[in-house]
Amino acid sequence: MTFLLRRAAMAVIAIACLSLGACDKNLVKVSYQQLGNAQSWNLENKSGGDANGMWHIYMLRGVVNDSENAKPFTFDLSKVALKNGAVVTSAGPMLHGAPFMLPVNFKAPVAPKVAYTVPYGSGVMFVIKEDGDTDKTAYTTLTYKSASGESVLMVPLDSKATPAFGQIDQAFLNVLHSKQNTYENTYQPSGDKN
Repeated sequence: MTFLLRRAAMAVIAIACLSLGACDKNLVKVSYQQLGNAQSWNLENKSGGDANGMWHIYMLRGVVNDSENAKPFTFDLSKVALKNGAVVTSAGPMLHGAPFMLPVNFKAPVAPKVAYTVPYGSGVMFVIKEDGDTDKTAYTTLTYKSASGESVLMVPLDSKATPAFGQIDQAFLNVLHSKQNTYENTYQPSGDKN
């Protein structure tokens, strides 16, 4: 019984910390936009598909490291994941979308009290393959596999928007990439509107 009471007390403290924001004063916010979903692709004379899975395409918007006790932080794309654990696609057709695609090993050091914004015209998109998903209009949220001592919040932009869907080809990637300028002018790196 004492064990259960202790666990209940710890849960109450954790909830209070989250609601008051008092326990974590070095929170890093990563903002992103889901751009589209697709079950098939056709890039550089290669094509394929998966009727039992979905490629989700995202745009990295910014990394904000400006909390009260901010420490140096390195954003690592390989730590971004879906709630089911699926991580950024490491091989396959999406890498042919360069220069629009971020390399799988993309890292961005962000100093304390600084916001990193992805420069327009550079690699900005990344893809996560989700097996078993067949809903082309599904919106998915991302998590970050934080290391010890890190606290990272993934902030979706326009989370109620229905993402575009279709076959991933170069024209599709061009259209998605063209949205980056819109988000540059509409959102701050923290995900707040300008």
